Amino acid sequence: MVSEDYPIRGDPCDFENCGRTHYRIADNGFYECDNGHFQAHIRVHGEEDEDAQYGASERGAKSRTESASEASTEKLGRQIKGRAGFELYLLCYQLILRKQCNWLINSKDFPAEIEIVIKDLWTLRLPHLKGSTDETPLASDSESQSQLFSSQSEDPSTTETEEPQKGPMTRSSKAKKFPHLIDTLAFCYLASLLLRLPVLPGDIYSWAANGLLLYHASWKSIPADMRVRLSPQYKVALEPQVILQPDKLQNAITDLALHMSQKTGIVWPPLNFPMVNIRCVKELALPLDVYVGVSRLSRLLDYKFTFPHLEQSHRAKRLELPLDQLASLIVIATKLYYPFDSSTRTPRSTNEPAALAVDWSKWAAIMSQQPKGKKEKEHARKHFGFADAMALKESDIMSMSRDEMDQYLDWYGHTWASDEISGFEKDAEFRKEMLAMFPVDRKITGAAFSSSTTRSRSSAAGTSQAQGRDEVTGKLQAAMTSLKVQEAVLDEEILDERATVNRPGSYYKQWRRVEDLTEHSKVFADAVAKLIGISVERLIKDVFRTEMKLRAWNKEQEVE
Repeated sequence: MVSEDYPIRGDPCDFENCGRTHYRIADNGFYECDNGHFQAHIRVHGEEDEDAQYGASERGAKSRTESASEASTEKLGRQIKGRAGFELYLLCYQLILRKQCNWLINSKDFPAEIEIVIKDLWTLRLPHLKGSTDETPLASDSESQSQLFSSQSEDPSTTETEEPQKGPMTRSSKAKKFPHLIDTLAFCYLASLLLRLPVLPGDIYSWAANGLLLYHASWKSIPADMRVRLSPQYKVALEPQVILQPDKLQNAITDLALHMSQKTGIVWPPLNFPMVNIRCVKELALPLDVYVGVSRLSRLLDYKFTFPHLEQSHRAKRLELPLDQLASLIVIATKLYYPFDSSTRTPRSTNEPAALAVDWSKWAAIMSQQPKGKKEKEHARKHFGFADAMALKESDIMSMSRDEMDQYLDWYGHTWASDEISGFEKDAEFRKEMLAMFPVDRKITGAAFSSSTTRSRSSAAGTSQAQGRDEVTGKLQAAMTSLKVQEAVLDEEILDERATVNRPGSYYKQWRRVEDLTEHSKVFADAVAKLIGISVERLIKDVFRTEMKLRAWNKEQEVE
């Protein structure tokens, strides 16, 4: 009988005449016999009955299994399919997630507890996973779950399961048979949410899109002996074919949060609203009154800033999602206090928030300022993020300087070009000969790119973060000094009874489409969407829906 722990039947182990014939795929990608010996490659036999094992007649066993052996012979580098292939995919997946955790801890000063939180989330998700070739849960027994979870002390993140979700924020069941790469980013955000960190999906998206947080070309971080064994469907899952979009990440976060809420009963905590709110106001260089306005509007609309705990048959509405609620309230509070049109609105008192007027032309100029330091300018000019590099066109390349071209080629070589030649690949010898004839200093090029990337990552927790804080503070100070004080006029001071004095909040303009935005309001909407981590189109829809809720509340107040 084939052991469940060592399901692969192969040639006898030749390590010190061991002779064992049962194997499994170890964490390092090698075959491990049930005596603990590792083999680089073996002949994997087909499905044989028990009397075909090594202890039976060697000639008889060979004759009975010859055709099956030849048809299913595997060497190192051959693809592994079925349940073993799915488990290998999970090992690769959790290796990527582990490296993401390490980067967050080492480069962004995330607390070390985030790794423990992701492990706990994975433990909750694992029992609901299914392999690609069977309909039994992956972790149907505790032993299987323990082996997958602790194989490399990593945090294998998983996503959607087999059961369809009934909401517009969820992917179909066919897309949930195994974890998708984008869900590693969702795990990172949800773990920070549980730790009450003032982190936004816009941060996760920005780091991943710029190539700092492992996502694009993450397959290169997987050892070659594991990578080549993956079947095509798993290779594609680890190689994103399109540039990451903020709405895709938001949907992945929502899918994972709602699914875990439905399956495990987890109740997600609300956003750390005071910290997130003040951070948004500060980074958007807005007056502090916007913070107060967002807080008041949230109480008025009873926004809790938490993921809803829905039943399986219910649908998730957009304004039930915490980040959509927050983004819409920031925009509405700003429009109420500091409208983007040129109309004059006179406050009744200098104590009103609207007693200050924002010069949106100056604000837009301040927000679009480039780094002033020499090193910051050089980094901004030379550093290619994944999204930026992929967006380059032929005309852009032709106008590049030598340094910029070198940086682009370094990025391309680091991201796409293979930096290792595996001896078990069919064309390994040919590739070695070609590289010998046309040498490309891959080590120098790769090292140059890696060192610059490593410097940017390692310095993010120190110098880069300090420079970022200084830049935000500088923009905030510049924006505050550009504020104008409006003259207040009491109602009693209006001599002409027929005169009309526009008060703050009057002539409020709604946006239905992106085309409705003015030049300055477009800059503001882009800044809010980028910070929160959603598209401008989604932001406009969220704002309009919240405005409709405010209008309904206002009508109720008039009736009462």
